[in-house]
Amino acid sequence: DSFIEDLNNDEEYDRLRGEYQKGLNTHKRMSDAGIGIDLYEFKELEKKIKKELFYNNLFSDTIPFTEIMHYFDYLNEEANYLTMHKTKGTGIKNVLVVLDEYFWSKYSFKDVFDISINSDRIAKSQKLLYVACSRAIQNLSCVKLIPPEEKDTITEAFKDFNIVEVQ
Repeated sequence: DSFIEDLNNDEEYDRLRGEYQKGLNTHKRMSDAGIGIDLYEFKELEKKIKKELFYNNLFSDTIPFTEIMHYFDYLNEEANYLTMHKTKGTGIKNVLVVLDEYFWSKYSFKDVFDISINSDRIAKSQKLLYVACSRAIQNLSCVKLIPPEEKDTITEAFKDFNIVEVQ
């Protein structure tokens, strides 16, 4: 509750969130529109927007209660699956890799398939993704929610694979 209360009292966040929701949803778009926000501030804005959306959906009819329980099972490590960090050295028959940056601020799965970007954070993300994907013995599926501007990068990176787009 304190997170939402802090957001409600933050006029700058409210203004930037409004611009983001109007279509200035990339750092470049905001910069081109003359909004003085550096890349770090923009990424923090995105995190807050995602967290606010998650929080609001968590306490609404949007997310079924059973899904909330699955989420807490995951947080308490009581789920019937492993996180990428816990798979090193194992072989698993069926692997489902979910690329989600919500709680993973040390990683950037958004840019992990863009080979033109060279940074330690991307390299770290690529290594973790390799560890997760290389555990599959028989079946590997990767799930990533992507905004429209990431679609071309993902499609190019996986042009030889079966990509299923769900809308």
